[in-house]
Amino acid sequence: MELFLWRITSISELSDQIEDAANWLNILLIGKRIQSMQNVFCNYKMLSAGIIPMLFFLTAFYP
Repeated sequence: MELFLWRITSISELSDQIEDAANWLNILLIGKRIQSMQNVFCNYKMLSAGIIPMLFFLTAFYP
């Protein structure tokens, strides 16, 4: 009986550990996602910063 109870507690502890690991994994994945979104946004800003002056010069000097 004690062994059975010990098994139940160890399983619940194990599930707690699995849940903690899943939470950590989720946090890491969310961090990666945010980082990739930041990279996309940074690339978009750089692209727009390059395209807008180019369009301006094309329209300014185009007869």
